[in-house]
Amino acid sequence: MVPDSDGEPRTPSMTRARIEQDLDRIVGAARELLAGSVTYERCLRDYFTALVAAQGGDAGSIWSIDGVHFSYV
Repeated sequence: MVPDSDGEPRTPSMTRARIEQDLDRIVGAARELLAGSVTYERCLRDYFTALVAAQGGDAGSIWSIDGVHFSYV
């Protein structure tokens, strides 16, 4: 979590700096997907579980443009 311009906590955006900071993790996760050692469904489940935890357990604050999160929160 990082503070937004109003000082409220939020998950960080996919800025260039964040991508560069997490590049090893992103590449590692892509390799796992390509190798088939983890499924896309598992990645979504793990991601939304972590996102809800980062929001203090408040799943109501989670949203996605296509509503994909509804199956995981």
